Amino acid sequence: MNCPQESFVLHAVRSNEWTSELRAHAESCPHCQEIVLVTTAMKRFSNIDVPHSLPSHRLIWMKAQYARKQERISTLDMVTLIAMSAAGVMGLAGLLFWRFPKLLGGILGGTGSFPWSTMFSGGTPFIAAVGALLVVWFLTRDSFFAER
Repeated sequence: MNCPQESFVLHAVRSNEWTSELRAHAESCPHCQEIVLVTTAMKRFSNIDVPHSLPSHRLIWMKAQYARKQERISTLDMVTLIAMSAAGVMGLAGLLFWRFPKLLGGILGGTGSFPWSTMFSGGTPFIAAVGALLVVWFLTRDSFFAER
């Protein structure tokens, strides 16, 4: 809810030029009373000059070096994650080959003994690829989007 006299009251508070009718309205209107209260407080706070010391050049330089190291670490994390994923996939393939040699021999040899039609029916490869991408995205999203 806005008062039609709001802009006039705001200008009067800022410039300190009040008419008697406007002052009487501001004292009787609850909306304009809030405007006067808040604007007066903001003027008072804006006139306060609080001195603060600036950080030393050494501290700024150290923070910049730390940020650069953190950036290198996040890049290293991504490389490590990719390497660990590749090692995991190769380890799984090795485990399957060791544990089920006939299964992988049929797949790699192409003898036709493996039932491809039942394993890859209904969009299974697409679902598996999307699942793998989602896992990688969930693992890397914090480090990837943190700097943006």
